[in-house]
Amino acid sequence: MMQEEIELNEEDFKNPVAFQVAYLNQTPHKKQEEVLMSPKKHKVIVCGRRSGKTQMIAGELIRGGVLKLFSAQLLVAPTYKQTMIVFDKIIELMNKAGVYDDIMKATQSPHPKIIFKNNCFIDFGSADNPDSLRGFAYDRVMKDESAFIKKGADAAIKPLTYDKGAPVWETTTPWGKGDVWERWSRGMKGDNNIGVFHYNYKDNPYLSPDGVIEIEKDILEYGEDSLYVQAEIYGNFIEDRDVYFKREDIEGCISNDLLLGETNPKSLYYLGVDVAGMGEDESVFIVVERTRENNMRVNFIDFYDKNLPREIVGKIKILDEKYHFVKICMDKTGIGEGPEDWISEVLGDDGRVEGIRFTLQSKQDMYSNLKKIMGQGFKYPNHKKLIFQMMDLRYETTSSGDLKLHHSERGHDDYPDALALACWGMKEDEIETYTPYFK
Repeated sequence: MMQEEIELNEEDFKNPVAFQVAYLNQTPHKKQEEVLMSPKKHKVIVCGRRSGKTQMIAGELIRGGVLKLFSAQLLVAPTYKQTMIVFDKIIELMNKAGVYDDIMKATQSPHPKIIFKNNCFIDFGSADNPDSLRGFAYDRVMKDESAFIKKGADAAIKPLTYDKGAPVWETTTPWGKGDVWERWSRGMKGDNNIGVFHYNYKDNPYLSPDGVIEIEKDILEYGEDSLYVQAEIYGNFIEDRDVYFKREDIEGCISNDLLLGETNPKSLYYLGVDVAGMGEDESVFIVVERTRENNMRVNFIDFYDKNLPREIVGKIKILDEKYHFVKICMDKTGIGEGPEDWISEVLGDDGRVEGIRFTLQSKQDMYSNLKKIMGQGFKYPNHKKLIFQMMDLRYETTSSGDLKLHHSERGHDDYPDALALACWGMKEDEIETYTPYFK
């Protein structure tokens, strides 16, 4: 059945909420209405995940272009992948509403761009390539996940607004108290140019029951007070002074292009095993690969629920038959000592298995090494538990000057520990003297 053609009139659609209802067949929820109807020039929109921010800004970008309110718009996100989420949402919304014909051209390469029939356009920029953002004047700029746009890219974005005095909309999941928090604070203190807005999944009536269950499972698992739940789910600004890994460093290592589980005859492999305490956590296995070109990445992640010594030993044996590990580093703290001794016997006690007892110093050494490797192009998959546990890892300085690493109350660190162990094995390997097993 054909969608009835809508006769557009700029006066009729000055109301941005009415536009989304009539043109896109979507009704913004109450918190989104507050954003859309605000007369403030600049807007800082702080949200938890699944709150509907992508849907809202995609609709507003469409309105700005279709009604010729903003002839040249720019959407910037921290990475190309995040930029394309908004690009794809615009295409999806216009297709569903039967108004895709109002797009004259949509291209993804060399630079994503949507041009409407009236010659208004939206450019899509990635903050991981700041040089690509220079040299054009825009009528409106939208910054998605602005709290994670690096300062160098932010410096390149600002001049793009100067010539036309462009309004800037920022949508973000909060993290730390940096530049976005400062603008948020100015708005909260009454700056007439800045509107501030806050909402989370509880304000989104369109979230499916399954979506609510998924979020509430995370809240139960990680705890209401964890950094992840407070920032990612509730959308609250949190102090990040005691987090061990900065969020941008964690996200900078995520890759969706890894071929997990595949072996390369010219690569070297290292296994980290964090053995669960009795009745606690999970026993986690992480394999790290180092290529001949010295590229480093996670190749495999798996776990056993709780401490199961026989299964742990069997799993390591099977993995070693596939990967022929250069080094196997295992947690030998407490209950972890049994599997470490057992696997040494099973594999022939050839010196490849190293048990590491977790102390303040050993964990500091391991995590310092992991942080260094993460700054050298290291990649891992977007594995939910690994990412969230790394975000939740905190530190404090003891009276003796040592660094104490720990997770939040009810939190876990078994996945980061396994990763740190695997990378420690890679550090200890004298790679220049090693010949890959595979021929």
